[in-house]
This record gives sequence, structure tokens and C-alpha cells, in this order.
Amino acid sequence: MALTPYQTAARAGLAAFNAAAGLTVTVARGSSETEDVPALKIDRGNSVQAVEGVYGLVSEVGFIIAKAEYLIGGSEVAPARGDVITYDSRRFDVLDGTTNLDESAEWLIPVQEVG
Repeated sequence: MALTPYQTAARAGLAAFNAAAGLTVTVARGSSETEDVPALKIDRGNSVQAVEGVYGLVSEVGFIIAKAEYLIGGSEVAPARGDVITYDSRRFDVLDGTTNLDESAEWLIPVQEVG
């Protein structure tokens, strides 16, 4: 399927943004880990109002990582529940729901911080 002009521009912009604002993480599955994986950390918060008028904040955290960079034991794999992403001494467990970002070469990986 052909990309829209917006998708093409977004992909080019993602590479530039990653070069300027990206970080490196460690990806692990079991005892196998890969260090210095380029990634973007995504933090999103949404306020929610319950029927009773109580407000809360739902926070979502995730990482965008190129498929070619998500390696376990030297092989390209899809992120899976139970994988661990470590960044700046913080541990994040990979959750279900990883998606192929806009049919591109990147994964959008939902995570939950542990500890």
C-alpha cells in the first residue's frame, strides 16, 4: 500500500526527531539483552472524570523503537509481554498491545514502569 504524503513526511520527521531528542535503552528477554538501542520515550496523560464527579489521571508510557534495532540474541524479534526495557536505571516491563507504528519500520511499545 502506498504511503500518503503525511506518512512520508512523518517518517522523515521521526528520524530527524530521534537524532535530536532520542535516547538509548537496553532491551532484554530472559537472560539475553541488547544495549544501546536507539529509542524515543513517549509519555501521555489524560484526565478522566468518573460519573460521580471524581477526577483521575491516566498515564501511558511507551517507547518507539525501530524494528531493525529490537534485537534479542542478535535476531530481530517483535516486542513481547515479559520483555524488559531499561533506561536511565529505570525498569519498564513490556505490556501487550505493541503496534506497528503507522505500517512503518518502528514499533510503538506500551510499557509499565516497575519499582
